[in-house]
Amino acid sequence: MVAVGETLSVFWNTEASSRDVAGDSQPMVVFVPGPIGSAFGMRHLTGALADSGTATLTIDLLGMGQSGRPASADYSLSQQAVRLAAALDSLRIRRALLVAHGVSASVAYRHAASRPANVAGIVSISGGPVDQQKTDGVNIAITFGRLVDNPIGRALARRKFTGEMRKTSADDSWSSSAVMKEYFSPYERNMRGSLRALQQMGTATEPHGIATVLAGIRAPVRLLVGSKVSGNTPTAEQMALLQRSVPQFRVDTIPKSGSWIHEESPRHVLIAIRALLGQSVVGVP
Repeated sequence: MVAVGETLSVFWNTEASSRDVAGDSQPMVVFVPGPIGSAFGMRHLTGALADSGTATLTIDLLGMGQSGRPASADYSLSQQAVRLAAALDSLRIRRALLVAHGVSASVAYRHAASRPANVAGIVSISGGPVDQQKTDGVNIAITFGRLVDNPIGRALARRKFTGEMRKTSADDSWSSSAVMKEYFSPYERNMRGSLRALQQMGTATEPHGIATVLAGIRAPVRLLVGSKVSGNTPTAEQMALLQRSVPQFRVDTIPKSGSWIHEESPRHVLIAIRALLGQSVVGVP
């Protein structure tokens, strides 16, 4: 279980919630979203997998989405990995295929290194190995989150937030007003708590650098990067580190996509997931 006073939001699809997850031989597909978009951002993937009978669950890490934002928590990536492991244990998930976005991929890497027997694979969406969480995505949320204290500020923040999201997309047709409202809603619901948590993420220090733990990963890792480069794109150095450290590593560049491949080109993420599950990718929507 996670620590007292810490709550993580978990979203099951109908198929997953009705089965004995501990006894199933196929890994559970576990989505670990980043701080922007949270569980909502994975809707295309979870919906398509549910329609094909593949069980999934989505876990918002502490400080993200609908999960708690305690002021005294340790928001380091290492501690987030400990929480992820505790949540999966409490849910009786013995083996998981982790699908993580952005900075949350480093939580998935740390979990896979510390619990290699419990991780069947990792699909990383624009997530290189990092020790610092002050990514462009976190900076966007901090910068515009400060404006949401009043109606005028909220309207301005939402407009600027949308503009920044579109800058990091190759195809921004996904970022409609309705979708951006959902992306922004966690900050509007708890502006002060969200900002505090994001700032603590940005200043958190890691007890062990990611470079020292990657060699513990035994599962295959598939990194998806968009063809449009932005401040969120994994660097050449990060990809080289994964190549050196992870025995089964592959990177795919997704055309006509930026940092939000799960929104811009969910089909390519589904192909990667199904390939690691050993499923046929013929007819992937």
